[in-house]
Amino acid sequence: MGWKLAADFPDRIRSLRDVLGMTQAELANLFGVSSGQISSWERGLQKPHKKNLRRVAQEQGWPFEIFTEGGPMPPDAVSLTPNSTSGAKQARVARILKKLSWASGGLSEASRLLAEGATQDAEAVLRRVVRVEDYDNGEV
Repeated sequence: MGWKLAADFPDRIRSLRDVLGMTQAELANLFGVSSGQISSWERGLQKPHKKNLRRVAQEQGWPFEIFTEGGPMPPDAVSLTPNSTSGAKQARVARILKKLSWASGGLSEASRLLAEGATQDAEAVLRRVVRVEDYDNGEV
């Protein structure tokens, strides 16, 4: 029996990305292709190589059939268990760390401005970095 890429593959790859909570760039990294390639897959402009799909499915512990005609849809077959989707978890952690790094830089800048007496500028920086309302109980 031959292998056939699902006719709704663009929907399946987009669904897989949604289930994993990944950007196109993060999914591209997982598949070893460019983010433009993922975009082309999602728009149905290009088709992936079977070998690449099989490799990633095996590495992540997913059934290869999520990519094939008649196979299960990714939300029904891909779980985020500790033994699967290590690439997705790494991507999420990297995204969180990047955001925390950005916030840390903003907090440092606000601290410096406050030390220089630029209270309004410090507050403006804080409002860009955090929801000040979550931390401000009105006490001075």
